[in-house]
Amino acid sequence: MDAEVQFSDEVTDDQASSFKDNLRSAGLDIIPETRGALIEAIPWLVLISLPMQSFLSSAGEDAYQALRNAVRDLFRATVQARNSAILEDDSSGIQVILESDLPDDAYQQLRDLDLRQFSVGPLIYDRNRHCWRPE
Repeated sequence: MDAEVQFSDEVTDDQASSFKDNLRSAGLDIIPETRGALIEAIPWLVLISLPMQSFLSSAGEDAYQALRNAVRDLFRATVQARNSAILEDDSSGIQVILESDLPDDAYQQLRDLDLRQFSVGPLIYDRNRHCWRPE
């Protein structure tokens, strides 16, 4: 499954390479990204554009752990870490915000998330209700 990955300028080449390796272990094929073409003052470190519903419904436990670890490792490695990574569905444009300290339950729930039930986004994980919802 193809995924386009864009990084903010503060992510080093080594960090980007490690992140992409982790995504590959989640079963994603990384297509070339563009650097520096991102909007100024973006509130995220990385944007991952992919056929999200297909990924969410077909990914196994190992893929979710690899995705979680990729996001957590990137935040840990970045000195001035912003607060999120974003998964973006390449057909609907719906975005899912992956905060740096998401609980494991949030990643588990991604597996059953049906994007068709949302007409607006981005989606965030509501820690009080323990569910994904529009921001």
